[in-house]
Amino acid sequence: MASLRHPPLRIACHQFSQAEVEALRSLLGLLATYLRHPWEVGVDATAAAIVLVNLDHPEPTPVLAPGRLVGCAVKPRLKPAGCIHRPLRAAEILALLSEPVAASAPRGTAESEPVHAARRYRLSAWPLDFTSWSRDAWRVLGAMTREHLGLDEITARTGVDAAEVRRTLDALCALGLVDTVVERHAVRRPHGPLRAGWRSLASRVGQLFGVAR
Repeated sequence: MASLRHPPLRIACHQFSQAEVEALRSLLGLLATYLRHPWEVGVDATAAAIVLVNLDHPEPTPVLAPGRLVGCAVKPRLKPAGCIHRPLRAAEILALLSEPVAASAPRGTAESEPVHAARRYRLSAWPLDFTSWSRDAWRVLGAMTREHLGLDEITARTGVDAAEVRRTLDALCALGLVDTVVERHAVRRPHGPLRAGWRSLASRVGQLFGVAR
């Protein structure tokens, strides 16, 4: 019924092989009856609610997308928090797609939980030509060197205008010099039985595919 009322939400893959993309399509088909909303694999990351990013790629390129970015790696414990396994696992994909989607969830869905998503940025490397950048940009680079900071935090710490901070971040992202994490905070937590129900469902499906302990 949900698929008749709402268009599918899209999940995209950044720097994944075609075989991995096809494997994700197969997983979505197997998990379709367990998901709150219909999902499909999209090619365009800028139109996706969730973008899976291959953190193991030997030549990573930045991805600029309005949706949620989720890192994937062979050894996710060695990566930033929130990273999931690659190859993709059914239980993790089910849990990921069962979470509320802030901006892309269909309107009028009573099950959706209001979610606030905040992006935080840390400088992974200084640009080679940073000496030619403005002194305001230098302050932004210095503030981002040691820890992940949100846009408001960078603005407050540096005293640089927010518009200039954004321009500097855009330039750094284009160069692939920014490590970005997305923190999602529920404005209203659902009742315990609902959350427990989804956790139990994820566990059962994981056992079905032989990936849950």
